[in-house]
Amino acid sequence: MATAIEIYEKHPDVVAVFGDFMGPTVKYSAQVYSLFQLPFCASSVISQDVLDRNKHPYYFETTSVIGYAQALHQLLTLWSVKRIGVISSLMDSCPEVVDSLSSLGIQIAAHVRGVSYHDAKFVADTLEQVDVRYILYCGQSSMMANMYLTLGARTLQSLLHGVIMFWGQNFPTTDMEKSKDQVLRQIRQFQAPWGTWRYSLGSYFNFMTSYDCTGLIAKGFDKMLQSNKMFSAQMLANRTLQKYLNPYSIFENGDPLTLTVNGDTAAPFTFFYFQGSKALNLVYFGSTNANQSQFQYAEYSIDSNGALVSDNQMTFLGGSHTPPPDGPIYQIDSIDPESATAFIIKIFASLGILLVLLSCWFLATNRLNPIIRTGSVPFLTLMSLGSLLGYGSLFFALSREETLVSCAARSWLQLLSFAIVIGCLIVKNGRVYLVYKAKKKLPKYILRDSSLFLGLAVIVGFEAGFLGLQAASSRRKILKSIVNQDMIQYKCVSGARTVAATATEYVLWAYNCLLLLLLISVGYAARNVGPQHNELTIMALVSVSVTIGAVLMSVLERESTSHTQTTISSCIIVWIMTSLPLFLSLIPRFIQYQFQLSTV
Repeated sequence: MATAIEIYEKHPDVVAVFGDFMGPTVKYSAQVYSLFQLPFCASSVISQDVLDRNKHPYYFETTSVIGYAQALHQLLTLWSVKRIGVISSLMDSCPEVVDSLSSLGIQIAAHVRGVSYHDAKFVADTLEQVDVRYILYCGQSSMMANMYLTLGARTLQSLLHGVIMFWGQNFPTTDMEKSKDQVLRQIRQFQAPWGTWRYSLGSYFNFMTSYDCTGLIAKGFDKMLQSNKMFSAQMLANRTLQKYLNPYSIFENGDPLTLTVNGDTAAPFTFFYFQGSKALNLVYFGSTNANQSQFQYAEYSIDSNGALVSDNQMTFLGGSHTPPPDGPIYQIDSIDPESATAFIIKIFASLGILLVLLSCWFLATNRLNPIIRTGSVPFLTLMSLGSLLGYGSLFFALSREETLVSCAARSWLQLLSFAIVIGCLIVKNGRVYLVYKAKKKLPKYILRDSSLFLGLAVIVGFEAGFLGLQAASSRRKILKSIVNQDMIQYKCVSGARTVAATATEYVLWAYNCLLLLLLISVGYAARNVGPQHNELTIMALVSVSVTIGAVLMSVLERESTSHTQTTISSCIIVWIMTSLPLFLSLIPRFIQYQFQLSTV
């Protein structure tokens, strides 16, 4: 700021200023120059704070900050990168770029602020904790090189795929690029008396963007002088024309630069990578368009020394052109729908469905046969259809990631199947018990199938109601957890730890236990009915198998650390519990039916 005041007061022939400034200090100078109506161009500042037309109307810069995040986002999207780390120095934290990337959907896994030359090890340790491979650096290029070398040299388990650091700005104009060789020769001639510069100057952007600054100012002056015949160079030199030098009006559409309404450059962003061990040997491999809405690889690549590089894509660690993952590579603890295990489960589920269809066909074609009629054809058919739900639930266990839909579908299908099958056994055996034990003729409405259907509907309705209450109160969610270094697990858990959620879960369990108790009670009560109607053995075996299966599934869910093994075991248990009532109810009658046919 003091320098800006000194230039204005002690150098009245200065009508514009350009320089290679630092972001945190340039905004104060920009305020002073704007107050004094002196056009001020910064050649390497990347700071959105300064780009405020109301505070700094006479300030502009030839490096673009507004489009930096959009340009980087284009490349990250192309490489399928969704998470990055950020390193920022004390002088530049690039909050605008970080905020813009976040708003564009890029996760900032870690932001290490205020680092210096001595913090490379600390930065490496911090980034190792979140395992990021793509790192945005905000700060001086010399410190970036130190960070880059330190991170690259670290043999960290989590960084075996390499480290990719982003740093930079838009490239200078095409005109400046064409003039680069001539400018470099002039610089080398100027440097010659003091010896040869030991670094390649071809990769330094600052002097080229400085020339863009001065070129834009000169062409703006020319544009203003040509706009009014009364204006003269002398008037410009003695600051008579300062009020006409607002960059927004005379520099906005300068040739070859175009300024945005904010005062930075509307220019493509160009991307390079380091090649080999040569100092600052950069290879150009692609760029965005002027508004940073597209990225495309270059048709050919050249390095910073002007040499043609045959490969025009980014070369990653090991010579690969495939971008490394943006984080640790985890296997999902689940059953792959394309795996052999999934194929076997699908086969068994399909066999169960086929069994149901064959059962329904057998019952429909032989519904008038006395052997089949004693089992109550309508309820045997409903049991078969109820079993269809249980078999169908197995397909929802086959997914790479657990979802709320698959979680809810398994629970609803299995428990509704249970309620239908158990309900059919209860109501039809209850009717048999009433008929055998009645001391007088029972009303016909009690014995009708429609009355029993109503009882079954009540049983299934309560089951559905309790399931709905549990779903509403538990607010289930998918929990993602890391079970070891290379395995993640998705589990469906309750998202609410409330009294209501716990109560509804206990009520659902209690209701199903009550159905099992009622089943065995009805079977025991009807133990003395005729042998053709006695299903006590079936009901006892079903009760025992369902109880054992439910206990095993509960233990597996709580104790097993492998979601895959739990799912496989659960599928086996569900298949057995679904098939057993069907087998026990139909196979004895099918055998009797075949025996009857053989004796006719």
